[in-house]
Amino acid sequence: MSRILVIDDEPAISALLKNIFEKYKFLVDACNFGEDAVVQSSHTKYDLIISDISMPVLNGVETIKKIRTGELNKTTPVIFITGSTGEEIVKEAWTLQPFEIMPKPITDIKAIVEKARAAISKEDVLR
Repeated sequence: MSRILVIDDEPAISALLKNIFEKYKFLVDACNFGEDAVVQSSHTKYDLIISDISMPVLNGVETIKKIRTGELNKTTPVIFITGSTGEEIVKEAWTLQPFEIMPKPITDIKAIVEKARAAISKEDVLR
């Protein structure tokens, strides 16, 4: 069973994503703060990380950079979600080579699940 880490500062969104992916038989951990995600990822290997980009204190880009300094999730694929499209931080997010950047609000549940499966499948092939 694949394990996903969801990071979003909006508890309703992280809970929604957790519920969606659990219904599709993924194991899901959810964090509402980048700092918590960095700690969580330091002792758990994930098959995919889904992170909001715009978060207070430690944004999604900074969070993924910190997560990738550890050994466990250095190459874990990332899907960023964001309500912003033209901001400089979105451009910076692309420099981390995410599998995808998807818009918020999440209205197409099948699309995000399919993207997650594709990202995990691609990572499995590369291992």
